[in-house]
Amino acid sequence: MGKEKAHKLLIDIMTQQVTNSVERMKKNVSINSFQDFLNLTPKEHPIYSHALDVEQIELTNKVSKFRVHSCIWVEAWKRLGATDIGFIWNCSSDFVQAKTLHPSLKLERTQTLMEGHDYCNFKYYWEEDNA
Repeated sequence: MGKEKAHKLLIDIMTQQVTNSVERMKKNVSINSFQDFLNLTPKEHPIYSHALDVEQIELTNKVSKFRVHSCIWVEAWKRLGATDIGFIWNCSSDFVQAKTLHPSLKLERTQTLMEGHDYCNFKYYWEEDNA
């Protein structure tokens, strides 16, 4: 099949899986504001203490900037020698999730641990469509 085709197939599968999962979740949880998004994963959630080392940089009613300094998924994919797959499956899915949660929810990220950087830099923000 080749690596490029395999990556494309994996992206398609991941996109469909994440979209379906978020759409199911939205049947039970209403996301109509940035605060609704922030409430999805409160800081006390075990994922932060057991899977991620997160440093909050900025938090307002419209922006959440944070850095992830360690991540269990990066370690797992490194051990498998497959960070390219990990980037598609775990990192790229963040953008699909944001887009599916609400059209006003935006995500910017320019680097990830999975790509070999010192940290992942996340910036989630709420941008109303004024059209």
